[in-house]
Amino acid sequence: MPQHIKQIAEKARLLVKNGQLKNALKFLTKILHNNPHHELFFIRANILKSLSLPKKALEDYSSALFINPRASYIYVNRGILFSELNQTTNALKDYELAISTNPKDHLAYFNRGKCFQKLKKHNEAIQSFAKVIEISPNLAAAHMEKGVSHFKSVENDPAIFHFNEAIKLNLNYYEAYLNRSLVFTKKEQFNEAINDLKIAITINSEEAKGFYNLALNQTQLGDYISAKNNYEIAILKNNEFANAHANLSLIYLTLSEYEKGFYKYEWKWKTKTQRGQKLYQSNSKPLLTRNKPLIGKSVLIYSDEGLGDAIQFSRFINLIVHEKARVVLIMQEPLISLFRSSNLKCEIIGKSSKIPYHDYYAPMSSLPNILKINETKIPDPVKFRINSLRKNSALDLMVKRRNKPFIGIVWRGNPDHTNDKNRSIDLDLFLKFLDQDYQYISLQNTLTKQESVMISSQPGILDSSHSLLDMEQTASLCNQLDLIITVDTSIAHLCGSLKKPTWVLIPFVPDWRWQLKRTDSPWYASIKLFRQKEKQNWSDVFDTVNNNLKSLFPK
Repeated sequence: MPQHIKQIAEKARLLVKNGQLKNALKFLTKILHNNPHHELFFIRANILKSLSLPKKALEDYSSALFINPRASYIYVNRGILFSELNQTTNALKDYELAISTNPKDHLAYFNRGKCFQKLKKHNEAIQSFAKVIEISPNLAAAHMEKGVSHFKSVENDPAIFHFNEAIKLNLNYYEAYLNRSLVFTKKEQFNEAINDLKIAITINSEEAKGFYNLALNQTQLGDYISAKNNYEIAILKNNEFANAHANLSLIYLTLSEYEKGFYKYEWKWKTKTQRGQKLYQSNSKPLLTRNKPLIGKSVLIYSDEGLGDAIQFSRFINLIVHEKARVVLIMQEPLISLFRSSNLKCEIIGKSSKIPYHDYYAPMSSLPNILKINETKIPDPVKFRINSLRKNSALDLMVKRRNKPFIGIVWRGNPDHTNDKNRSIDLDLFLKFLDQDYQYISLQNTLTKQESVMISSQPGILDSSHSLLDMEQTASLCNQLDLIITVDTSIAHLCGSLKKPTWVLIPFVPDWRWQLKRTDSPWYASIKLFRQKEKQNWSDVFDTVNNNLKSLFPK
């Protein structure tokens, strides 16, 4: 580089260092007219980028490369700008050009890896970061990002190895501790995850994510008070952290702080994973809120969560009706006939029906907040008028003519449920633990091929899946049984509403509605809860169940 260009470049960089970006821009613009050197275009491009003028910056990077097409670092910087503009294909082209001009340019490989991560091409990202490590083995960021790509590829052990390497190279690497904790959480090594997160928040106590992840792991160990405190800290750090608010609401509800919990429960609508509003989209109508005068008004209420949630929250609908409002309820199809046989004083329609005129709308799960519900104000469940629908059914006749107790069993719920891994039980395990001296009937509406084979080999278990076409038919069968033993799924809510003796098997980390420690439920008088004392261990639960069976049905 000529001496006078070097001096110009140094002056421009000094102006930039001192925060005088606009003066540096004017200076270079004046100089470049007579000194079109690639380094000066490069510096001006960086200034234009800092001034949020990306198009002009791209022009200067291109001018610099036209003059010197062998300058790999300029390709890298232009690639970074393309990536920031979400022009990933152009970014990758620039990184490849940088590598072709300088195969030892570790930044080209590094940023190429970041591009592959964005495209979810994790194997390609791993290869790029491996090349960075080969060129610069002491670059902690390369190990950290390679670990991230291994984690995204569900390669947990290599991920931990590279996070370890990143931490060895930089003991204060906040992101490396944070990401290593994610692997530990995935492996259900919650104590190890908590240790990493405690280190992370000492390094960076201003970032909300560390406190949020810490609370998630503490919840998995049943430490609800610490989790509550850390969610609250995360929210103090970032009041718009929707997931922190939503998860804190579940902690409040689990701890029986219902009014507070239901109020904060509304934050779920701002989370990315919220499944609600799938049955109804607001058509510019106002949301029903507290203290709205409802006399003579029409309110559209829709079921926004699962089938069990709909049964649980339906009890609040008549409280809206009592405000002298006309209520229309949108339900999932399997629930319609059941709810049309209930004591709800409203019109019930399915999601495919034409939406009638209404003044307000409300998701069903928002009703407890609108009504300011606390534990002392929980109304009774909806009552269902159940008829014997299948008078000629061989299964029903067998149940009616029984000479010993008939017990319904449910061992798994919806596999899409976020906690299904913990709440559902494999059938072979369920049958292994359950006392076989009683007559059982499966209440699963569908069976896998393996489950069908297993049940057909068990004389003490009947399969009712062929006759459970909807929830009303399921209710009709459940109504004839002496007892229902179920995991935490919609059958628990259905049978609780029917006031049938129902034993619910609760995982170590329970759903909020079952609260902590108690063996009864404020939601259903006929439900009895059997809780895990430790994660994944159902044997103690079934020991208690079997002892209770002997007491309830002595031989």
